[in-house]
Amino acid sequence: MRKILFIILIIAVLIGGFWWSSKNREENGPISECQIKEITFYYLDGCAFCNKVKDEDTIDKIEKLGVKVNKINAAVGPINHQFTGVPTFVIDDKVYEGYRTFEEIKALLKCPPET
Repeated sequence: MRKILFIILIIAVLIGGFWWSSKNREENGPISECQIKEITFYYLDGCAFCNKVKDEDTIDKIEKLGVKVNKINAAVGPINHQFTGVPTFVIDDKVYEGYRTFEEIKALLKCPPET
C-alpha cells in the first residue's frame, strides 16, 4: 500500500511540475529562438507602408517569435535613432528604413529556418 501511495505522490509531483513550468512559460511570453531578442519599429499613423506592415500582421508575427518590439510613433517619440522616413526597423543597432516583409525581418533577426 505504501508503494502505491509513493508512486501516486511522485506522479502528482511530476504533473504539478509540468503544469507549473508551462504556466510560467506562458506568463513570460514565448521563448525566442532568434538571435536578436528586441527591435524598435518607428511608424506614423498616416503612413501607407506603415499601415501595410500593420495589415500584414508583421509586428504580431515578430512578437510570436518571442522578439520584443518597441513600437514608437515617430510623431510622438521618443526618437533614439537617426532615420529619414518610416517605416523604420532598428535591428541589432542597425537602421533599416522602408517597408520590409515579415520574412525579410525574420532573416535580419537571425531566426532559425522552419523545419
